[in-house]
Amino acid sequence: MIAIAGAKGGCGKTTTTLGLARAFDRDGRPSFVIDGDQQLPNVHVAAGVDRDPTVAALQDGDDTSEVAQPLPDAARAGVLTAPQDPDLVDLASLLDRVPTGVESFVDCPAGAGPDAAEPISAADVVVIVTTGTERSLTSAAKTADMARELDTPVAGAVVNKCDEVPLAFQSTFDVPLLGRVPPCQSPQQDHRARAAYDHIAAELLSRLEAPPAPPEFQQIRLPLGLETVDRELGGGIPAGSVVAFSADPGAPSELLLHATTRARGTLYLTVDQSCEEIRAALSDSVVQTGDPTIRKLEGPSMLADAKALLRRLPSQVNVIVDTMDRLEQHDQEAYRDFLGTLSDAVATTDSIALLHTLDRSPTPRNRVTTERFADLVLRVDREQSGSATSYRFSVPKTEADEMITPSDGIDLTDTFSGRRSALNDD
Repeated sequence: MIAIAGAKGGCGKTTTTLGLARAFDRDGRPSFVIDGDQQLPNVHVAAGVDRDPTVAALQDGDDTSEVAQPLPDAARAGVLTAPQDPDLVDLASLLDRVPTGVESFVDCPAGAGPDAAEPISAADVVVIVTTGTERSLTSAAKTADMARELDTPVAGAVVNKCDEVPLAFQSTFDVPLLGRVPPCQSPQQDHRARAAYDHIAAELLSRLEAPPAPPEFQQIRLPLGLETVDRELGGGIPAGSVVAFSADPGAPSELLLHATTRARGTLYLTVDQSCEEIRAALSDSVVQTGDPTIRKLEGPSMLADAKALLRRLPSQVNVIVDTMDRLEQHDQEAYRDFLGTLSDAVATTDSIALLHTLDRSPTPRNRVTTERFADLVLRVDREQSGSATSYRFSVPKTEADEMITPSDGIDLTDTFSGRRSALNDD
């Protein structure tokens, strides 16, 4: 049972509940939508179903399939509406009547009071819904705290009505990001919103089904997002590291950058491409991606603009600079000052910086400075044998204590050849 909660009314809890049920339906998974708001119920209105029969009929012995009303446009989803008189029912006991084997989404009341606590405490996990405003994020953090006090795990958060995830998301509360829903008039019909709900449902399922992370790596290393690589590196990259990620231009190294955006909140600084081109590349990527904050660096102020963004960096995020060539053409003193600001920012926020460097000719004037400054150098090489092409990942330099480095490199041919299953291998 999944509780959909949020501390502010109007953040989109009900819309998210229905959107996830329809996403499960598109994936062939049956579900129930349960209105857990007994004071201000509106699931029946948003879903376009009758108020009666309500979930109260379950206490009279009725079967769930007889009480649930079909959710329009979802063949495998049913709606259990809120009781007419909440004083006559025990919601927690009724929730226990929902059959196992069918996922249930409970639309919780707004706030962090007793009304919201009842369905949250009965649920297996909680999904927090918030908008991008500071007030909504702060309120959502209180709901997450309440869920933890009730010993109900928080599976993640949905950022609603946003064109991009605010950087303040990670610094406000420590909850995994499941996805973002763009602002639109009809989120249940809008193709962008439907795609967002499908992505959120997939992320939610992957987190519910994934085994827990090995405890020895928690809060020590930050995963890059490719399980094969992270396992070989001993759990990921040490927090606070500046990483130079180099590659042969013939290797699709940007796919590793794409994968890291899924691991946590990301500030993606693009130098060679526009923000729109980066978003399109992420959307079309063969690897699973996240929803980074993208900013374009250009013109004579690019170093200053980058430093200004770094000084506002939240905790435990990625910083991607793609690519480094133009920055490396600056005056050495100014460039070293930029690298110093970058290093301070990731060290104080326990973040990771990934500096994308490509083997181009001529070599940028400060490339050696970049590689000397980096705590680690990661590399992807393209290898050709007859008509067969393969890609290998290696760690030619590390200054991190106890850093595990694969001696023979890691074969990423399947991943870079577009096999999505390679992300969840073994």
